[in-house]
Amino acid sequence: MVDANRTRLSFLVDSEAFTGALLCELVPGVESIMEVKATFNMRRDLSKSLEMNTGFAGMSSLFFQGEAETPEISDDEAHDADVLVVTFSDGSATEFTLINPATLFAMDFSAPPGRTITSFTLEQRDRDPTHYSAFESAGYASRSSLAIEQISASIPFKVTLQIDPAKGEFFDNVIAHITILEDLKKGDVITLNYRLRAF
Repeated sequence: MVDANRTRLSFLVDSEAFTGALLCELVPGVESIMEVKATFNMRRDLSKSLEMNTGFAGMSSLFFQGEAETPEISDDEAHDADVLVVTFSDGSATEFTLINPATLFAMDFSAPPGRTITSFTLEQRDRDPTHYSAFESAGYASRSSLAIEQISASIPFKVTLQIDPAKGEFFDNVIAHITILEDLKKGDVITLNYRLRAF
């Protein structure tokens, strides 16, 4: 603990492909913020074409059903987030409305030429509690949105969205994470700094 308002955390990551060290400083509140400074050391070569889902930062959420899944019913939405927003260095952004797919769904978001990705957010945009009345005890209207912001990375990257089919509202089926855009070599050192914000 740093003081009464901030907590400092350290993590070690140990995997077959790389090791990592993360220094995090958490400031809880109505909007909770965690500043992350991470360094990863490659233990072996990593191919972007063979291991395209390897990621160094990400977050998960739940999407079971929204307005599009049951348009004839107005009160049975069930999700922690309903849109992914990816923001670029020129201030522009792209959005994707989340779905519950019949099979595994995956989509990549890359920065246009001359720009970089600065943030991505799994946002709970629909805050009308009447849309979730069928699942009232879950409190979906007040679920936190999650954002990874102020991204600074030593390697080029994209954001990958993956959604597994959900048969209920009991597990996270949505993942948004940073994935590599180039091959990595054994001995490479990757630095990644960002802010994780819950709001």
